Amino acid sequence: MRILIFGDSITQGFWDLEYGGWAQRVRKEYDRETVKNLAGRLLAFFDLGIAGEMTGGVVERMGYEIEARRWQDDPIVLVFQVGINDTQFAGDEMMATPEKYREELDVLLSSARHYAERILFIGLTPVDDARCNPWAHSPTGVSFSNKRILEFEGELRKFCLEKDVACVQIFEKFQAAQQKDDLLLDGLHPNDAGHQLIADLVKPELDKLL
Repeated sequence: MRILIFGDSITQGFWDLEYGGWAQRVRKEYDRETVKNLAGRLLAFFDLGIAGEMTGGVVERMGYEIEARRWQDDPIVLVFQVGINDTQFAGDEMMATPEKYREELDVLLSSARHYAERILFIGLTPVDDARCNPWAHSPTGVSFSNKRILEFEGELRKFCLEKDVACVQIFEKFQAAQQKDDLLLDGLHPNDAGHQLIADLVKPELDKLL
């Protein structure tokens, strides 16, 4: 079975200094199971997160990324963590709207269903508003805000409910944990503990699809 995980810098693993991100942490757990039982199922993970990626970018590259990783009749599972970069804004200029995001989710799912029956969406993560308006590490001065993120998260949840697609909700649990201990290294990207929290929420839902 081949598990392909699409997303942005959070999917790619910024700034997990121990394992390289939540996707790699999930992979580690499945790799342990595989090594214990080599006669059982073999799960091949591909972390296809790209820093700065927006939903439209995943739509554009998904087909050839999947084709390059097909192997015989191995079933494919597709995981998507998209949307945080769509919420960016600079002053009054918005990178995208929630309505545009919903349209791209429709296209993304329609294309994904040509390749896989098992599909999982990962919800958006919160930010530290104080450190993200603007985000200090942006060369163009873009900002992120929890208010905007929740608008897009609402569209994602409604979309998954209407389309009967599995969705892992991250925002509230991450934010609650963030209030007790800082999980955001730079205000936007999770640290080691933040990535572990995401992995802990994702793996049980992924288990249901495998």
